[in-house]
Amino acid sequence: MNRKPSKISKPSTKLNSNKLSNRSSSSLSSITLISFAKSSTTTSIPNNTHKNNNNTNIENYNNSPLAVSLFNWKKRETKYGTFFSAAPVNSYKRAISNEEMIRVLHLSQIQAAKILDCHLSTLKRRFNKTKHSLGLDAWPQNYQSIRHLPIFKEIYPMNLSFILNKDSK
Repeated sequence: MNRKPSKISKPSTKLNSNKLSNRSSSSLSSITLISFAKSSTTTSIPNNTHKNNNNTNIENYNNSPLAVSLFNWKKRETKYGTFFSAAPVNSYKRAISNEEMIRVLHLSQIQAAKILDCHLSTLKRRFNKTKHSLGLDAWPQNYQSIRHLPIFKEIYPMNLSFILNKDSK
C-alpha cells in the first residue's frame, strides 16, 4: 500500500506571449488605465478614452471605489496647441424666500423639499440662515410647538378663529 503522492500543479503566474498578442490594443490600454487608476490617488481620466467603449466607468471596476474623478473633457484649441480641459459645470442655486419657507413650515422637511423642488440639504441650509428672523430655533415638529409664535397665523391661516369669524364683530 505504498502510494506516491500525486503532484499538484500550481497555476501559472506568467502571461504567455501568445495570449498577450491575441489581445487587442484597446483592451490592453484599458487594463493599463485601470491599473494606473488603482495605483494613483488623484487621477482624472477623460470619459472618451476608448473609441470602442465610450461609456467606460472605471469607478465600478470590481465593485471597489477608486480614487478617480471623472470629468466632462472638452478639446480646446489655442495658438500654442490643442489641449483637453474639464468643461465648466453649470451650477444652479435655488433661492428660497421667507414667504416660501413660511408656506411649507407645517410640512415635514422631506415634503417641504419636494414642494419647493430642492434637495433636503438645501432646504436645511436655507432654513438655518432664516430661522432666527422667523423666530424659530428648529423646524417645527408639531402644531403645538409653534402655536404661540407670532408667525403662526402665516403658517396656518385657516385656524378655527378665522373659520368662526371671531375676529370680525
